[in-house]
Amino acid sequence: MRPSIPAYVNGALLTWAREDAGFSIEQAAKKLHVKVERLEAWEQGERKPSVAQVKALGRIYHRPIAVFFLESPPAAFRPMHDYRRLAGREEGFESPELHYQVRRAHERRALALELLEVLGDTAAPMALRIQLTDDHEAAGRKVRDFLGVTVHQQRGWHDAREAFNGWRAAIEQRDVLVFQAVKVPVSEARGFSISEQPLPVIAVNRKDALYGRIFSLMHELAHLAVQRGGLCDLREGGARAADDEQVEVFCNAVAAAALMPAQAVLDHPVVQTSKGQRQEWSDEELDSLSRDFRVSREATLRRLLTLGRTTKAFYEHKRREYLQAPPPEGSGGGPIQPYADALSTGGRLFAGLVLRGYYEERITSSDVADALNLGLKHLGRLEQALTAARPTV
Repeated sequence: MRPSIPAYVNGALLTWAREDAGFSIEQAAKKLHVKVERLEAWEQGERKPSVAQVKALGRIYHRPIAVFFLESPPAAFRPMHDYRRLAGREEGFESPELHYQVRRAHERRALALELLEVLGDTAAPMALRIQLTDDHEAAGRKVRDFLGVTVHQQRGWHDAREAFNGWRAAIEQRDVLVFQAVKVPVSEARGFSISEQPLPVIAVNRKDALYGRIFSLMHELAHLAVQRGGLCDLREGGARAADDEQVEVFCNAVAAAALMPAQAVLDHPVVQTSKGQRQEWSDEELDSLSRDFRVSREATLRRLLTLGRTTKAFYEHKRREYLQAPPPEGSGGGPIQPYADALSTGGRLFAGLVLRGYYEERITSSDVADALNLGLKHLGRLEQALTAARPTV
């Protein structure tokens, strides 16, 4: 048997890379199929891993192996505020999968900013600003005016897929990067946002149902507007810190007001034909409202509650019923083509910048492959998809 070649890596860099990727030493050892004691010895500099083992660590931690040979760790991104956390709980408890998606979003934003500079372009800071003390109905109108999407356009979208792509395109046209996180359980995070300017970031969970992703888009846009980005699960009434709960409740209310403007709901035929301040609604009526506004039945019912058209008791009753039903699927549709996957996860704004940078010889083919996770043979299909405005879900 050929002897393994030792890699003279910096043990401290192995520790940094593991911790920065969100792995405990037990998790990392299991992934690598080695004993915990061996990985500890590598990190403490008592033993050296083989070159093959270092390559495997690079794949697990999503790091180039060159980083393990540095003298000191590179600058890390600042931790993201975690609106999911319980009161008194420290930040930074996200899974390795979520941790990587957050880091990936930061890296893509940094590349997009570099590309804008070398291409001689600029992106203006996002003009939408709202305050936590604002009336959420007025804030919702500001969001919709900012995006320039009318209720007529919204109700003209044929299905949830077209609606998601429509809202996403409207947001990207305002110089906001919109990514989709993958391999992250919906139970851990529905989305997150990076409020740094210019080119702030919204990321939604591709495992979530389309109606859920639409609501997350608006929820995270509200986060950007109040300049309070972070990790979100959109749930209300948990044991999180009081100020975090205030932000989440406000962003939920603004998202609902933007997606379902009060007057548009009250003027809807289903609501108009109801007699007086009706308190209960049939599933058929709720489904009709849900389809027209392209939001979930729970969001529809919650909006009726906010507008005084149902009771808290009826809302809670139906909400329990919805929670017991099988969860709706996410993107579905079987295997996705590589070019479509790149467009789905990276978004049109980011993919377009990367293609421009490549065709104008500002970045290399290796840069493109890393940025889009896409081989060069697929670039033609990607360019066609961007030009033809095909769906990106």
